[in-house]
Amino acid sequence: MEKLRQDIETNFDDMSAVKGSLPFFRKSLEKIHSTRKCPLCTRGFSDHAGFEKTVKSITDRLNNTVPRLLPTLEGKQHQLQEKQKTLQELKPKIEELAQLRDREIPRLDAAKGQKEAEIVKLKTELNAMEEKVTGLRTNLEQIRGLLPRVSRTSQLCRDLEELDAKIGSEESQLSGSDSSRSHVIVSRELRDVQLKIEDLDRKMDHKRQQIQSGVQEIRQLEQRVNQLRDEKLRLQERLQEKQGLLTKKEDLAAIIQKEERDIKMSAQRHGPVEEKLRRKEEEKRELCQARDEAEAVSKAEVDSLRSSVDAIGLTTQQISRYESEGGETGLRQLNGRINSIKREAEGKTRERKELEDKIKKLQKEVANVELQEREWEDQLQLMRVAADVARKERDAQKLREKMREMGLHRYDEEYSKLQQEQEKMTRERARMEGGSLGHEERVRGLQRELKGDMYRDAERKHKDMLISLRTTEMAAKDLEKYYKVLDRAIMRFHKLKMEEINKIIKELWIKTYRGGDIDVIEIRSDGDTEESGGIKTRRVYHYRVVMLKGETALDMRGRCSAGQKMLASIIIRLALAETFCVNCGLLALDEPTTNLDKDNIEGLAQALADIVKDRSSQKNFQLIVITHDTEFVDVLGQAGYTEHYFKVSKEVGETSRIRRLPLSGMEH
Repeated sequence: MEKLRQDIETNFDDMSAVKGSLPFFRKSLEKIHSTRKCPLCTRGFSDHAGFEKTVKSITDRLNNTVPRLLPTLEGKQHQLQEKQKTLQELKPKIEELAQLRDREIPRLDAAKGQKEAEIVKLKTELNAMEEKVTGLRTNLEQIRGLLPRVSRTSQLCRDLEELDAKIGSEESQLSGSDSSRSHVIVSRELRDVQLKIEDLDRKMDHKRQQIQSGVQEIRQLEQRVNQLRDEKLRLQERLQEKQGLLTKKEDLAAIIQKEERDIKMSAQRHGPVEEKLRRKEEEKRELCQARDEAEAVSKAEVDSLRSSVDAIGLTTQQISRYESEGGETGLRQLNGRINSIKREAEGKTRERKELEDKIKKLQKEVANVELQEREWEDQLQLMRVAADVARKERDAQKLREKMREMGLHRYDEEYSKLQQEQEKMTRERARMEGGSLGHEERVRGLQRELKGDMYRDAERKHKDMLISLRTTEMAAKDLEKYYKVLDRAIMRFHKLKMEEINKIIKELWIKTYRGGDIDVIEIRSDGDTEESGGIKTRRVYHYRVVMLKGETALDMRGRCSAGQKMLASIIIRLALAETFCVNCGLLALDEPTTNLDKDNIEGLAQALADIVKDRSSQKNFQLIVITHDTEFVDVLGQAGYTEHYFKVSKEVGETSRIRRLPLSGMEH
């Protein structure tokens, strides 16, 4: 942009110089014909060939070179201005692309490298977790293999109860029958039975210890499975986040490449880019929508995996309850509960699917996706907590019934824990409900605020004000450029005119002044800029007349005599008239010889004679000299340009008389 601006300014200066050269060439051509001298150095031509060559050169420039060069410069100026306008229109997009290239892409590349390192680390951790899950599944299969042993233990318990019943029956029979056997035999049989009972008791204690250790191991495995499941979910979420960032980065890179190509094509054609920008915005929205759909699919897969892990946990819990309760009756109840849980899980799955469909539908309608997603997640969490609480209540009720039937008071602690957990779940449910209500109220408040007068049509108002601001800024920049160009043109014109005036002053001074103390005089100007309230208003020039002797320049004010001052004043006026009054044919001098000595009077007369000679070809030129100096008039008459003069005198009766007299009979 800066180079283009400089090219425009340079081309404009060249075009202004070419336009300004036309009057100069015309004047030079007229002057060379009238004086037969070079218009620059004022020297005469030694032969006619040099004169014709100079005239031909000036005529060729005036009629051929300048007219041919001017349209070329104007066309180039138009092309440069059109190119500048196009680049100004594309400047916001170029700045946006530069920002993306200098900031966003390096940041995304750095994030990409970091995320890739995290992916490698997460993959390593995931492999380790999968190995752990495989080991836990192996342990789970081993625990499931213990079920036959548990069944055998239950069978031994039932056999022990039958033996106890038989022993009681035998004892009752012994107490009511005759003692047909000896005491020794009965004692031996009783000792054998007691040994069998003790052996069975030891076996039962051993089996109980095995069951307790198995239950404890199952609980530890359940905790480990839950930990691994949480870790797996976190890893999956981080992987999804990484995938989303990679997808977003690729999308942004593709969009940037397309935008750069479109901008280059637009700059070449100098055409509008609004339609292409609109299409790019639509493509961006489609990419965002595709990304959201991909996230929904990934979320569904994660939910499916979570359901599988939950099913494993439920199965493990059921095994634990089965081992703690024991009996085929418990197994049948467990199978029934498994079927019931499966049906309930299917119902929850269908219900969850419906809720997910609703979530997807609402995600397309509401702009604030994150807020709605949190609300639906809170509702899902609330439903899961409610289902968990109901399930815990049913389990607790069943446990209480079994405790009453079996007389087992050891489950009181577990019942108390379940009650505490129920209270905790109830508090969590209340907290979730309160949070959900708060989010809903916040959404309604934000919607009301968006519908208010302050934010209604905010986007349109912002767009209108932005357009007005950009237009004003562009207009201000254009005005500043025009001002600078005009100021430079005026300064250049001023400089040229001052050089021309000083050149004429120099020639007249050399011809007129007869003294040796001053070589030449000239006018110098000092530019200054006025300010009003810190704002530059206009340029002011301070002119002064200086006298030169060699290389030394001094101001004439206060350092020159009255005659020098008068002569300088006349010469400056003659130079101004020569420069700015080319078409004006009247030049009047009133008492020009005041305070001049004889030599300077003769020099002034000679200068005026030269002026008359130079203007002799001008039909309307007249020189009027008002003076009392007859010698000055006589010197002027010797130039041969006039033979008469007019004398004004007073008559009787206070009247004036004008007489036309010949110069030959002038009264001295």
